[in-house]
Amino acid sequence: MTEDQSKADETKNSEAFKNIMESWTATLNWLQNRTPTIPTIGPAAGLVKNSVAINAELAKAVEELSEFNKMLVQYYAKVSAAWIEATRQVMAKCPIDITDEKSREQVKKVWIDTFEEEFTTLFDSEEFATIFGKLMKHEVMFNQHIQKLVEICSKNLDMPTRNEIQSVYVEIERIKRKLKEISDAIEELSEGKKKDIAKVL
Repeated sequence: MTEDQSKADETKNSEAFKNIMESWTATLNWLQNRTPTIPTIGPAAGLVKNSVAINAELAKAVEELSEFNKMLVQYYAKVSAAWIEATRQVMAKCPIDITDEKSREQVKKVWIDTFEEEFTTLFDSEEFATIFGKLMKHEVMFNQHIQKLVEICSKNLDMPTRNEIQSVYVEIERIKRKLKEISDAIEELSEGKKKDIAKVL
């Protein structure tokens, strides 16, 4: 993938996600502007009530996904460039005749050494580290906004949210630890009684 192709793909992806974001924003704004005409009870009530939060989280999620895709294009452009350069070097270094076992082993060694060197140089570069760091950052941020959207929608549907489930899990773990402590204490008391009886006998 050339740098020009990379930039073209980046622009194309950016425009696509921008259009998605504008479409969602327009839909949710339409709902918001008609709030007085929508009943305050029933299935639409939760959506209307939380439409501002949904709109904000959705817009942020789409923005983060757009940025993630930009970084992904740059990431694969760098990886592709390294692959092409390594392949070019292998072709230049390898013998033309590889019919015997010795020449085939030589090609394998050249291929491994060249690719290792080229990709080590790529992974050690500051530019690649910056691209990879931004890629991971936008993925994490996108997931956070999606989780917030799921929380809001779960509340609207009267479903347990992730935080509520986590809270229940923590409480169950606390009860399990307490039961283990009680069980250990009972066992110790039982062992003590057995020893006392043995002494008497």
